[in-house]
Amino acid sequence: AQQYHHDGLEEGLQKGLEQGLEQGLEQGLERGLGEGLLRGLRQGVLEALRLRFGLVPPGVSDAVTRVTDEDALHLLLRTAIQAGSLDEFCASL
Repeated sequence: AQQYHHDGLEEGLQKGLEQGLEQGLEQGLERGLGEGLLRGLRQGVLEALRLRFGLVPPGVSDAVTRVTDEDALHLLLRTAIQAGSLDEFCASL
């Protein structure tokens, strides 16, 4: 009876470890993908600004880099493409 109890504990621990590892990997992957998306959007905004207006001042670049909301970055990208001037873009920050 004690051997069955020991085997059951081992099996339970193994399943728990596997589930924990799987869940941790999924969460890590989701977080990594989310951070990668934000980084790509920030780079897109800055590249659009460089192509349209030339050199982007460090303060503007820093402000874009601090944005952490995906929807806000999408809006900034559209604004960077449509703004008539860098000042007009900056007004939306």
